[in-house]
Amino acid sequence: MQYLDVDKTNGTAKITAYFGEKGKPGTLKVSANLSVKAPLFAKTDYSLQTGAKLTISKKNVNGSSNAGSVTWNDGFAKILSSGSGNGYSNEPLSGYYVYDIDKDGIPELILDFGEIEASKHGIILKYDTDKNAVIKVGEVATGDSCFYTYPNGNGILWEVAGMGEQTVYRLSLQNNTIKKEQIYYNYDESPDSEYTDIGKIVSGSEYIEGYASRDTSGITNYK
Repeated sequence: MQYLDVDKTNGTAKITAYFGEKGKPGTLKVSANLSVKAPLFAKTDYSLQTGAKLTISKKNVNGSSNAGSVTWNDGFAKILSSGSGNGYSNEPLSGYYVYDIDKDGIPELILDFGEIEASKHGIILKYDTDKNAVIKVGEVATGDSCFYTYPNGNGILWEVAGMGEQTVYRLSLQNNTIKKEQIYYNYDESPDSEYTDIGKIVSGSEYIEGYASRDTSGITNYK
């Protein structure tokens, strides 16, 4: 949670704010004690129900809290800056992915560990807004696999393919736990076999690019 100063026409008040769904700031409603909740992202101006103007600095929107809380950006960046993934694995950190699995406006972080395909594995982390902390919610094998967007709600697509075998799973985030559901399987041992395009399995799905472990642009440039 963050506490931000609100400049009202009748003086200065304090509000409690939280990060909500991206792109949907909604309407601010002022209660009797001047406490309001609203999603905060890149916008800086909101209109109060009373017609007064609420101005929030870009510094606060990006996560510099007057109360000293940690945002998802800070938490994920700290893990990457360690160079080792903060001890989530004994394998070296080779890269990461950023994607909003449960579509709550705050992305999850998938750390990719290992240098040999057979032993590569991913640790899935979530920023818990109640605890103001990054927590582990699951893990998957990442050797011979790719991630794709899931446009139909809660989920990310995880494709595992090799030796003519292709399996696609939907990973969803429920109650701080990753759930796995197989949605496609095919095996074709013929020499000229081709894997099915993900877009034909789930319409609108797109490949998710990964980032090198020391490249924090996946966090800083997330939209």
